[in-house]
Amino acid sequence: FNSDIRYQWRGLSIGYGLVWDLENEFIFTPSAGFSKKLKLGKWNLETENDLYYTTPLTYQTESKVLYEITEKVGVGVSGNYIEALNGRDYSARAVISIKLK
Repeated sequence: FNSDIRYQWRGLSIGYGLVWDLENEFIFTPSAGFSKKLKLGKWNLETENDLYYTTPLTYQTESKVLYEITEKVGVGVSGNYIEALNGRDYSARAVISIKLK
């Protein structure tokens, strides 16, 4: 489990994070990262990457690809990967986006 507070500027970020591997040990550590959003026609791509200065280094990356069917409806996939101190965690999801405004 990684959680942090960070300052972000033009897609780059620095902060201080909490790394918790669910073994009753919490590590507070500096972190850095970057995020990027791209729009290519009806395709939207987003990525967010964070590096935590632990020993060994740990990181998290999350990405989403969304295709706009209409102005208000889109479909896509999202994935998340965490390299933790004592293991890995990853997930993938199907995404349906509905804009209400």
